[in-house]
Amino acid sequence: MRIDRHSLSSLIVFIAGVIACFGRWRADFFPKSIFAAILFLCVIGTFAAFRKPLKINGRFFLSWYGVFFLFVTCSLLWTQNYIDPEVIIKRLFFVFITVFLIIQNIYSKETFHYFLKGLIFGSIATLAITLYIEKDLLGIYRIGSKVSGSENVFGSILSAGLIASFILNIQTKRKIYLLYAILCFIGSALSGSRLPLAFCLLAFLIFYFYKANNFAKKLKMLLAALVIAIISAYSVLNVPVLYNAIGFRFELFAFALLHGDKVDHSFSKRSAMKEEAMKLWLESPVIGNGVNSFWVLSPVTEGNATSHSGFTEILCCFGIIGFILFYWPFFRNALFLKKFNRKSIIFKSLFLITFLIFVTDWQEIYFQNTTTIALLAAAFTFFKYRRNILEV
Repeated sequence: MRIDRHSLSSLIVFIAGVIACFGRWRADFFPKSIFAAILFLCVIGTFAAFRKPLKINGRFFLSWYGVFFLFVTCSLLWTQNYIDPEVIIKRLFFVFITVFLIIQNIYSKETFHYFLKGLIFGSIATLAITLYIEKDLLGIYRIGSKVSGSENVFGSILSAGLIASFILNIQTKRKIYLLYAILCFIGSALSGSRLPLAFCLLAFLIFYFYKANNFAKKLKMLLAALVIAIISAYSVLNVPVLYNAIGFRFELFAFALLHGDKVDHSFSKRSAMKEEAMKLWLESPVIGNGVNSFWVLSPVTEGNATSHSGFTEILCCFGIIGFILFYWPFFRNALFLKKFNRKSIIFKSLFLITFLIFVTDWQEIYFQNTTTIALLAAAFTFFKYRRNILEV
């Protein structure tokens, strides 16, 4: 029986998009054995979908994340973590395999859309299951930790679904994707995680600001965004279910900015973590202290947390070499900005989204985040090789 390459690739990227979300759940909700079995079937399907010789579509991904992953693995030779350094290696291995399968099977706009649909399905399913499992917390506290391991991870998954929804809405003109975006935004608010919520708002502004094709429409877009921001601020500060999830955290954050970080304990503790990570980096500035070393070396975290910043975590664990290996595509894109098709909404929007990811990595750790790495890899690859996929 002849294999339909297009249908098989579409199915693989959809499944990979879904498990990019599900793979970030706690192991008791989505066992890693099931994760590995699905990935193995997708690998077999990828080889079956392409005739010999196999063309490597993900060559840029290999030169970026593949090399970074190799260096992280090599850091086992000098890591200061003698307890559980393999945890991060396993996590990055699943990120590498999942995202490579996605990039390898995206060769047209339709396959790209199936990947985005997979992210949306995975994020909405994560929201639905979390609401069911943690319904008792609604109106009392933040949700997301029982299913995703932490509220921040839950919010990050929904941010990826929201970006995917925006792209599909712009490219297909179907309003159902705006509904999915709203659901992801509400879920992100219920997570109580400030960064994913702010990321969602900025992503909305970026995509639809570029969608407006003249000054009058852009002005209306800005006014609409201002109205939405005012309504959102009023809601999170006055609606009990939203206030208990995230409103009180924004209040603490505002007080911390005005009166110092002693008011917001989360803010002050994260600042201390970053400072400690930088001190540890200076002890081994070139190659770092090895994979997952901050976890055990820092007295601030008491052996149970990262530094909560991609910049400081990479510098502490992998040194300046690891920092360059992971972040060089962001700087390369800035150099090639003039070559982009300025009429493409998605091109310009995704470029700013990648910049936004780079900036917010100061408060997040993206290098072990499957959904974010998948979006970055797709964007970097399309900027370089397949720009037509992002045309509207």
